[in-house]
Amino acid sequence: MAKVTIKELAYAQEPLDIHWHVGLIPNADQQWMIRTVTRGVQSGRMTMTPLPIGLLPLLPLGVRVEAGNLCLHRLGEIGEALIANTSEAQEVGSDKLPHGLYDFQGRSLGRQRLFLFEIRGNRLFVPATELVRYLLLHNVVLANHLMVPSGLMTLFRPMPLVDDYEELRLDFTAAMPKVVLNDSFVQEFAWLAVHPEGRKVWDSVRQRSYGQDYVSLSCLYCMIHFGVIAAFLHEAVRWSWSCCISVVAACLVKSWCTHILS
Repeated sequence: MAKVTIKELAYAQEPLDIHWHVGLIPNADQQWMIRTVTRGVQSGRMTMTPLPIGLLPLLPLGVRVEAGNLCLHRLGEIGEALIANTSEAQEVGSDKLPHGLYDFQGRSLGRQRLFLFEIRGNRLFVPATELVRYLLLHNVVLANHLMVPSGLMTLFRPMPLVDDYEELRLDFTAAMPKVVLNDSFVQEFAWLAVHPEGRKVWDSVRQRSYGQDYVSLSCLYCMIHFGVIAAFLHEAVRWSWSCCISVVAACLVKSWCTHILS
């Protein structure tokens, strides 16, 4: 992975773990920022810092930042989970998490949004920001357009299409960097920008998150195969599939089945 430096965190006196993403706000220049809570590795002190929204694809919960540099180190243990239908999720507040499972230090208890999945008798809590990152924000370009009204429409010029979506031509504008245009990205962009279900999910983030101190979205029908990493703030809490409750902190591997345009 190429070196990534986050200047807003470069002067921290200790390594920081990305603990939570609180909500989206515009700065004085009307550029969108993600309010990110970090936790000091030595001190345990939590600090909220607005970071450019374009960094969000690179900031799963549990990733570590040292002297402003993004590290490969992540909290937790790696496992897998298959979610057969994301539309069956129940959106819940952070107050529904069992006591002591994830540490908010008593702040805004219940306001942060998660999606609760039932999987083979286990309960899986997925932070809304992780679903947004995983399903929608494939690169910095999409992240920067997430909260812009009709932002996707600035990246391409719509062309006539048939009802069955089997064929589609996308005419990208100069605002779309050529370097990101590979087959996989174009198919995913087409689903987000043109297909009614994908566009509904994309638009729902702005509709449900604007002016809030949390991030939310409308779930859709699709199948997701997660490579998951469960991050906890207390070493005494161990994660395993024998536990009835797990918290997903980062979605690492994607193999989803849904409406994809070709």
